[in-house]
Amino acid sequence: MNDEININGILNVIKTCEEKKIERLIFTSTCSNYGITDNKVKAKEDHELNPLSLYASAKVQIEKYLINLKSNSGLKPTILRFATAFGLSPRMRFDLTVNEFTKEIILGNELVVYDPHTWRPYCHTEDFAYLIKDIISADINKVGFEIFNVGDNENNFTKQMIVNEILKYYPEGKVKYLEKGVDKRNYIVDFSKVNSVLGFKPKYTIKKGIVELISEIKKNTFNFKSKNQFGNYNLNI
Repeated sequence: MNDEININGILNVIKTCEEKKIERLIFTSTCSNYGITDNKVKAKEDHELNPLSLYASAKVQIEKYLINLKSNSGLKPTILRFATAFGLSPRMRFDLTVNEFTKEIILGNELVVYDPHTWRPYCHTEDFAYLIKDIISADINKVGFEIFNVGDNENNFTKQMIVNEILKYYPEGKVKYLEKGVDKRNYIVDFSKVNSVLGFKPKYTIKKGIVELISEIKKNTFNFKSKNQFGNYNLNI
């Protein structure tokens, strides 16, 4: 199923774009492609890739396919390696780190955190959308066959740092720390290219995103008893 959707399905879309003589294509990839780094140097776009999941491996495979089109295709793709998302969205997900941690602590549940000192970059859903909008209207020769890490250097956080930020607003929160979790990813990413080339500077810090989430949870915006088949939560409307 992973290959059918994340590889074959996407390749079919790419080939259709080529047949239709479409020039511009934006492929949303992931910073998870870096997998594990030594964290002494932030991973730039040319950093060695080390995907640890089928999902990331599929993204790497599609990236390589797109870059190899350069010599024999009219398609000029842009590859965006997204940081881990957080923030509000119409199909709200609470299985993402910042969202999940905030939800569990604010609702008074015990939050279990594995490997609290592992690093990951984060970016708000709205900031992703604004960047895609900018790339759609950008000079194709400026963004074609380019790879961009999408996020901000200030939003490289450990799990522990995220918890500490939430506890500033809810100090009575219950948190349990454990080691040797299933998810081994641990990487810090450099976002200087997207900033210098496209002038991208996210509007949301992790702190601002946490404050936004706390506000909506306290307003009873979400129906936490109605998670749908895709893992999204319905709104209380």
